[in-house]
Amino acid sequence: MISEISGDFLQWLRGFYQVAITGSVTRAAAIMHRTPSSITYQIQSLEQALGNSLITRSGNRLILTSAGRELLKWAIRTFDVVSALQGELACTDGVLRGVLSVAGMRPVFQMFPFLNTLRDFLQTYPKVRVELFPGDPDKLIRDLEMGMYDFAVLGVLSPPSTCVFQSFFTSPHMLIVAREHDFVLDDEPTREQLAEVPYIEFVRPHLDKDDAPRVFFPDVEMLFPKRANLRCSNRQTIMEYVAAGCGAAVVDVWSLLSTPQAISRVQAYSLEHYLPQLQYGLLMRKTTELTPPGKEFVRRLEHNMKNLELCSDSKNMIK
Repeated sequence: MISEISGDFLQWLRGFYQVAITGSVTRAAAIMHRTPSSITYQIQSLEQALGNSLITRSGNRLILTSAGRELLKWAIRTFDVVSALQGELACTDGVLRGVLSVAGMRPVFQMFPFLNTLRDFLQTYPKVRVELFPGDPDKLIRDLEMGMYDFAVLGVLSPPSTCVFQSFFTSPHMLIVAREHDFVLDDEPTREQLAEVPYIEFVRPHLDKDDAPRVFFPDVEMLFPKRANLRCSNRQTIMEYVAAGCGAAVVDVWSLLSTPQAISRVQAYSLEHYLPQLQYGLLMRKTTELTPPGKEFVRRLEHNMKNLELCSDSKNMIK
């Protein structure tokens, strides 16, 4: 039996969702092209319909109640289903059309297997628009969990339990230093040797206190007690400063190969004995129902990137 619900219920739910992920009635109103008072009305109507308080205020912050946190999960699940329904109906004539929202690490978006897959897909299905969102992996994962993307293609150490992860290939971590350097380093450096290398610290974006890094090995800095007098929030920029002799950094092979402008100016040393490999692959919410264009694009990514081997001479490129 399908219970009767108000015709405005989904719109109320949408207003709640935007407030929940932005933390602001004003920002939610701007996204939905509504007035703040109308968004407040939607939240109040939803609370009355469900018989629960969903949002409380602490100073200037809006905080979800326990019922609000549970509703957010259901809201994301509901909109995933609605989106899939709309996508299926839009393609009933056999022509793929619609919009795909894909998050990912810049090294993935810049490498040829992904570029070629995307190019061929767009040429084959001109009525599908693909939106790419590169960024910091940990932030992308949180935004994916909040329903902001259809799926993500990135490297992780430990996939979140809220998502389904399909591994494509792995990529080991390496120590990167300037080609002209004075450090004593074996091909596989000892801990004593690593302790003498000035490490350029990667400044992580803000994480909530309960979040844990899921992309970069959390104990990597323990290998490098000596710090360079430099911190940076962009790994590609860090590579440039490594090449210039300002210190050392840790990157995985795939990320290194995506910055060819730096490869000729750096030298790489294996850290496989100290750090686990990154797993590159496809990350989706467990509640996601992919549209036909999404299913086809994922199928092509699997075909072109599954069990991808880093080029056989990759180590020679950076020696």
